[in-house]
Amino acid sequence: MKCYNCGVILSKKSGTLQIPSDTLNNYVVENVDYFLCLSCGEIILTNEAWKKAEEIESEQIKRLLGSMPINDFVGASKAASLLGMSRQAIHKHRRIRRGFVYSVTLEGKTFYNLESLMLFKETGDGRFNLANKTSTLEKYVLITLPILPSQNRFTKQSGKEKETISPWKKSLRIAKGQRYATT
Repeated sequence: MKCYNCGVILSKKSGTLQIPSDTLNNYVVENVDYFLCLSCGEIILTNEAWKKAEEIESEQIKRLLGSMPINDFVGASKAASLLGMSRQAIHKHRRIRRGFVYSVTLEGKTFYNLESLMLFKETGDGRFNLANKTSTLEKYVLITLPILPSQNRFTKQSGKEKETISPWKKSLRIAKGQRYATT
């Protein structure tokens, strides 16, 4: 196989590649076969490597969309009214179905990213760099403390009353700044 740029014969390589992406900046694909031009540095992926790269990219996009807060998404009715079309047209639109608008599906319902919808309305392409988009969840630090079997309940001391609550409620209320004593 010859290089399309300079005409030099390509050498077959195997290894890890870092692939540039407008959506994710760069992502890594490990253990793939590819062809490398030793003259100009052009890389050509095999079909299997390209499929693997697309799978990794789509998994990372789903992960990043899943980490975004739900209030960044709107339902199909709201999306349709923002774009000036019907709900049916939103679901059947070729470019939207192909991922030109970021969406997540929860319990059989599709929710569309509001920023992506507005960008799609302006330019016809709602994709933006998800790697640079910070989630509100990343602002919080999660601290995990070991709980011994004897410390499986907590009591809230408010005046003379003691209220027994579960460890889950403790973690929620600690986030609000309340203090608890273990029993």
